[in-house]
Amino acid sequence: MRAFEQVVARAPRFAQGHAVLAINLASLAESMRSDARKEVLARLRSEASEAMRLDPATSGAAYDTLYKTSRLESPGDIVKAEDFLLAGLRADPDDGFLNMRECQLLSGVGGLAEALH
Repeated sequence: MRAFEQVVARAPRFAQGHAVLAINLASLAESMRSDARKEVLARLRSEASEAMRLDPATSGAAYDTLYKTSRLESPGDIVKAEDFLLAGLRADPDDGFLNMRECQLLSGVGGLAEALH
């Protein structure tokens, strides 16, 4: 974890660094007790947001990270994950990774059939 924090400290405008740090914080949060993970979840959301702000192309990693946290915190966080995904799709509608994630999300909430019509 420390190595990723150093990357972000040395290159704060490197979007991928923030995205990778967020992913690693999500893994750390999964291994923590629920009462101890609140601070880590807040930090990973901040890192994912910064990655997205710096480069919308990192939205796939940000989406995955935030979607993972929704299982740890509350279903309401899925809305935040959707926001990242949609922002990325608006920035690059031909991104195959993001389109795949959109299909997975819609099928997960039962909206895929409606979206395809």
